[in-house]
Amino acid sequence: MPVAADFVTLLDTTSILSSIYPGDSDSVTFVENISEAPQLGEGGLLTWNALRQADFDIVEGNVTYQVRVNGNYVVGHTERVTDWHAVQEIIPTNTIIQGNNNVEFRVISPNGRLFISDIVLWYRKNV
Repeated sequence: MPVAADFVTLLDTTSILSSIYPGDSDSVTFVENISEAPQLGEGGLLTWNALRQADFDIVEGNVTYQVRVNGNYVVGHTERVTDWHAVQEIIPTNTIIQGNNNVEFRVISPNGRLFISDIVLWYRKNV
């Protein structure tokens, strides 16, 4: 049976994460439905753009965050870069399920603000 790559767009704008500023969120979860079960054992890919924004009183440092897919730890990442850049992480396909999939970004150690955008979840499926 042929296998093809497919994807779902989780975010096409910008979300701000930080737990250092009152009222800011330290996590955000995106939910997207995948109608057909992904091909098991073929691997998946999660891509996003990230930026650490330095503030007036926080010029140096970094923001450390974790990414989970359906409750499964995918990666811990530390942002030191103050320019937009792409990040990608290979994930096991069995992490992705048929039905609603939750992708969570959670700030663990803030030092400035974390901006994320353009989140895409890639997976393989039978066609």
